[in-house]
Amino acid sequence: MVRRAKPASSATAPKRRGRPPGSKNKPKTSAAASASPGKRRRGRPPGSKNKTSAVARALTGMKRRGRPPGSKSKPKTTALTTALSGKRRRGRPPLARTLKAKTAKVQDLKQRLRAQVKAAKAEAKAAKADLKLVQKREKALVKMLSAQETAVGKYMQQWQTAALKKLEKKGKSRRRRRRA
Repeated sequence: MVRRAKPASSATAPKRRGRPPGSKNKPKTSAAASASPGKRRRGRPPGSKNKTSAVARALTGMKRRGRPPGSKSKPKTTALTTALSGKRRRGRPPLARTLKAKTAKVQDLKQRLRAQVKAAKAEAKAAKADLKLVQKREKALVKMLSAQETAVGKYMQQWQTAALKKLEKKGKSRRRRRRA
């Protein structure tokens, strides 16, 4: 392993940061002056991307995008004002007439839906009344069955005691009377 010694310049002077000395006093040069006079730049200049002149637009028939010139100062007209002005135009009917037709259709649909809801509510009411009657009947039947079970149980106890008494009587022998 052979160690090499560092050069003396790097060891003594630290590296410089920031702008180089004297750069502040140098004269500024523009991009056009720095380019060589014999060479021309080819292509579009920067910032003119997708731009066409008014003449080219007129020749090709391209439509202008955005707000048309002078429209900012024109008086505003709405569809309602044109409909109320009474002028009949070709194409779409005035907005007021179409709104009346649409509102009439909507009102008709709402009326139909209200009738359907009313009918459904009446059916639900009738079903609730039927349910109440059925529940009353069920309670009465349950009550009757429980009373029947208790009555059957009581009758069986009475019958059983009577039957046992009869058996006891048969088991005892009768005494015969003697004739004198």
